[in-house]
Amino acid sequence: MEKVTRKGYVFTLDAVLAFLMVSAMLALLYHSSFKAEIGSWESANLKRMANNIFTIMDRNEVLHKFSKAVLENDVNLYLPKNFQMRVYVERFEFNETIGEFESVDTLTIGPGIPSDPRNLVFGRRLFVTVDDARIEYYHNAEWWVWQK
Repeated sequence: MEKVTRKGYVFTLDAVLAFLMVSAMLALLYHSSFKAEIGSWESANLKRMANNIFTIMDRNEVLHKFSKAVLENDVNLYLPKNFQMRVYVERFEFNETIGEFESVDTLTIGPGIPSDPRNLVFGRRLFVTVDDARIEYYHNAEWWVWQK
């Protein structure tokens, strides 16, 4: 009878362990890069959602009414329940005497911005209200959106 050697088993075991270690390292690298990529996509989608809400409110002239109740109602209507939004709108009027815009009123809705928010995004929208083909007010609307 032939003598059975264990050299083949040792090499096979060594190759299997090396394969498992390399596979684990590649899986760890893939998982960490994939996780970071998802976070950036979530922020981009969140910003797009908030921009869409402001576009709808702008086209429906909700922003032009400069009413806290109307603005809160529309934000609550369009914003998904698992998000929160803070909106700050400042109204400027052109002072012809000095030739500059002056702040005449502000409007704020929503809770304060949390100290450690998840996926906080910020945006700004500038718009004007026109009366008789004349710019009546210039507005600066800023918003912050985050996940609850």
